[in-house]
Amino acid sequence: MTDLWPDDIVKSPVKAPVAILREQAKFLERKTKGLVKAVIIPSSQSKVGKEFNYNFDLVSPSMSGTHYRLFAVTYDIQLYPATISVEIEIATEIQSLHPEVLRYWDNQYYEAGSAGRSKTNLMSTPDIRLTAVTQGAFIDHLHNIFNSKKARRVVQNFIAQANSYPGEETPFDNED
Repeated sequence: MTDLWPDDIVKSPVKAPVAILREQAKFLERKTKGLVKAVIIPSSQSKVGKEFNYNFDLVSPSMSGTHYRLFAVTYDIQLYPATISVEIEIATEIQSLHPEVLRYWDNQYYEAGSAGRSKTNLMSTPDIRLTAVTQGAFIDHLHNIFNSKKARRVVQNFIAQANSYPGEETPFDNED
């Protein structure tokens, strides 16, 4: 029998959103010297072969694995468009700095308990959906989210909390 599959079938011109999230998680861990990590958690809402849902949670290993959900991502087998569900505080900041993002807002709200809440404090603040039509737009949205005041504050607070454990020297203790 002859192989009927094309030779270039294993080459993809784009990365899956989850692959980009995993790369960014590694960058965060290196940048914070392991005090803050990002974990990508498949959501129970994923439908086999139809829709992929991932939560991007920040975790502090020194704080008994305390999680903070920064955002959630949903996409289908086509990969893009991908939808990022982010809390209103971050979306509003992004929109004020980048007004062109407003056209990507879906104006639909996710259920309470998705982005921007810890696992132990699921407040009912609605989230905004940002749509990334291309891989480039997805990367731009992530850049804006990671550089938001809220994301910075959460990471810095995790580091401060990790540094407050008595008797344990952390990688940032001896820096100015």
